[in-house]
Amino acid sequence: MIVRSVGEVREIVGTSRHGGTGDLHQRRMFESPELVSHMSIVAWDVLPPGVAIGVHPHPTEEEIYVILEGSGTMTVDGEDRVVTAGDMILTQPGSSHGLRNHTHENLTMLAVEVKMP
Repeated sequence: MIVRSVGEVREIVGTSRHGGTGDLHQRRMFESPELVSHMSIVAWDVLPPGVAIGVHPHPTEEEIYVILEGSGTMTVDGEDRVVTAGDMILTQPGSSHGLRNHTHENLTMLAVEVKMP
């Protein structure tokens, strides 16, 4: 069993993720090669106000976003929708998606990416 607390995992601050804007704060809770399934990453992400993950495709991966705190605008295949804490978003292989924090509060989410066999 592997148990990790968010505070134990090194925070990576990256600019302009997938052509987005601002600095995304990410903690890679689990990632390959320690994941033995088709999952490639489980990440704890914080998008401060105004930060966006640019719209991008995952041709061979499914991705699930779980909004833990805050809200933002999710774009999937050209459709925008406001998402809030408790929402889960599934993007399937071939979909294009992005997320923008349009609020004055942090948006915290869990992202799980699974490569298709």
